[in-house]
Amino acid sequence: MQTAVINISPAGEHIARRVAETLDAEMLSLAALDGSFARFDAWVFVGAVGICVRSIAPHLVDKHSDPAVVCIDSSGRWVVPVVSGHVGGANELARRLAELLGAEAVVTTLSDRAGLWPLDTLGARFGWRTSCEGATMNEIIARFVGGRPTALLLGIRDRGAWHL
Repeated sequence: MQTAVINISPAGEHIARRVAETLDAEMLSLAALDGSFARFDAWVFVGAVGICVRSIAPHLVDKHSDPAVVCIDSSGRWVVPVVSGHVGGANELARRLAELLGAEAVVTTLSDRAGLWPLDTLGARFGWRTSCEGATMNEIIARFVGGRPTALLLGIRDRGAWHL
């Protein structure tokens, strides 16, 4: 995974360097974001979430093409997946970085909080082809995490089916 790390304030310098070293990531300045956002699979910001959000906002396209974006506060206490939680891997990256730093991952995705399957990435995990009938994937996910009846039809018996 090609990763870039941006440190926003001097207080987080040691955290940014540790993350960059662990992930074999490139350390970049905030100015380097323009023109290189799509070049990386993941971005790790060390500093305020507000600065992170305002910096990436002009570059966002959609959850299927945006890189994972994670923000770590300058004290190293909180690790927040900001964009592309499931599809881009930000939730998993946040958990990994929280473990590295002895921090807490602040994952707000409802399916994660409720212990539900992430329907948008479940198929890829097991090499399945996914299709939706009568609704978009986002509509189906909203129904599923909202506790409404949802059917998952599997046309295969493999390790994924047994896992579920």
